[in-house]
Amino acid sequence: MAAYKAVWGKGADALDSVPIRTADEAARLVDTGIKGQRRIEMDNWKASFLGKLAEILRDEIQDYDILKKIVARFKTELTNFEES
Repeated sequence: MAAYKAVWGKGADALDSVPIRTADEAARLVDTGIKGQRRIEMDNWKASFLGKLAEILRDEIQDYDILKKIVARFKTELTNFEES
């Protein structure tokens, strides 16, 4: 999140020198910023949720072999997701 805030700050500084000519242009800029912020917040929420899900599975599954299989499947899915 710190990197996002740093980029946000640089972007905000750069926008200070950009003339906004119309209300429509201003609205589009605001909308773009809000959409970006929502996307970042949703990604953070998803990561937090998946972390909690992993904790629950680890805490509740007593069979080590089953837990290893689940972890292996999660790793495979994560790798597939990152490659797509």
